[in-house]
Amino acid sequence: MKLFISEGPKSSKPEVQMLAEPPENRTFKDKETQTQEEPVESVNLDEKLLHSVAKKLGNKWQQLGRELGIKQVDLNIIKSDFPNDTAEQSFQMLYKWFQCCDPANRTLKTLTEALTEIECFDALERLSLDTN
Repeated sequence: MKLFISEGPKSSKPEVQMLAEPPENRTFKDKETQTQEEPVESVNLDEKLLHSVAKKLGNKWQQLGRELGIKQVDLNIIKSDFPNDTAEQSFQMLYKWFQCCDPANRTLKTLTEALTEIECFDALERLSLDTN
């Protein structure tokens, strides 16, 4: 997989896109005809997607943060900066991961594997819906 960072159309914030190598089995079928297949070219990990996933994390946000390699001290800071707001704590943790981790690990695959590891199936379902 190849990654590149580009500027969003209305924002100066970077977006990370994952580009698939030749589209072996990565295809989807047109829902109306179910006969035409097209390759899945790229998936954007952006703030909107992170926010959508964050809303489904609930109290598992710290566990996910640890799976993604965020230090406990940073998780504690997020928790104290946004007390009593689990959704915002979740988003801030994901945003920190998005901004600070190695771009090679800032992938849909990494996020999916971490969500699977902590058994956060609501967030996995949301991620699946938002990327298909």
